[in-house]
Amino acid sequence: GLSWLVFHNAEGASVQRPFVVGRFPELLETEPNNTIDAAASPPALPVVQNGVLQKNGDVDTYPVTLKQGATLVANVEALRTLGSPMDALVSISDE
Repeated sequence: GLSWLVFHNAEGASVQRPFVVGRFPELLETEPNNTIDAAASPPALPVVQNGVLQKNGDVDTYPVTLKQGATLVANVEALRTLGSPMDALVSISDE
């Protein structure tokens, strides 16, 4: 779930920062991953994939392999949960 962290040092305290604690394994994106051909191999599911915006218009591609009848849940937590001022677009496609 969502927790709020405050860091302290000799100079004082930081502002509160949101921190999400989940129950699934987490991966950090590996660049380059702007196209499906450049993306990493599909991870074992379930997994949380953490992306980083490196520039305006950054595209991150994450391949997944699903069995027939399986359900994919794709969710972007940046704005709603973490308050990031990004405008995300999720596009799901097959081969």
